[in-house]
Amino acid sequence: MENSRLIAIHQSFLSPLLILGVERELFIATALVSAMLVFSVSNAFLAVVGTAFWLVTLPMLQRVARADPQMSRVYVRHARYAQYLPAAAACNAPTRSNPDWAQTR
Repeated sequence: MENSRLIAIHQSFLSPLLILGVERELFIATALVSAMLVFSVSNAFLAVVGTAFWLVTLPMLQRVARADPQMSRVYVRHARYAQYLPAAAACNAPTRSNPDWAQTR
């Protein structure tokens, strides 16, 4: 233990990548959808809808990022593994017993 090293880890390596307090990927997707609604067709109604979409989704995404800065990745992982990992076992679920288990320990 006398040869152990102390390595400082800078705070910037640990902080999440947020833009305006929102996850980077979600921010870019929201900005892209809003910009497409505002600038794609010269329609005043779509410009209002795009602006309203931006003004509604940005605070919601900021609130989600405040709770967990990697919430989108967590949700995608949860959705991908949902069929493999049930949330809870049923009361009448069959038990898997291995008779050799007690003998191996």
